Amino acid sequence: MNEVDQAPPRIATLDIVRGIAVMGILAMNIVAFAMPFQAYMNPVAFGSPGTADLLSWVFSFIFIDGKMRGLFSPSCSAPAFCSSSNAPS
Repeated sequence: MNEVDQAPPRIATLDIVRGIAVMGILAMNIVAFAMPFQAYMNPVAFGSPGTADLLSWVFSFIFIDGKMRGLFSPSCSAPAFCSSSNAPS
């Protein structure tokens, strides 16, 4: 008769890493969409920021900017690699 193919189980860790990467990319895009282009690299370009504004800019510049794209890319290509290594010959 007909056999129904079951989808392989999802890898929870990979989903979590991908979600964190998407949230980091979103955080940096909010800054890019909300302010002039110069404010992405220079927080003073949008006006005179307060201490909290400068601290949040420094945090995002050090820990988020560019790193989340690097985290997102392999997390999207990993499932293709995993499925190709398990594929029947």
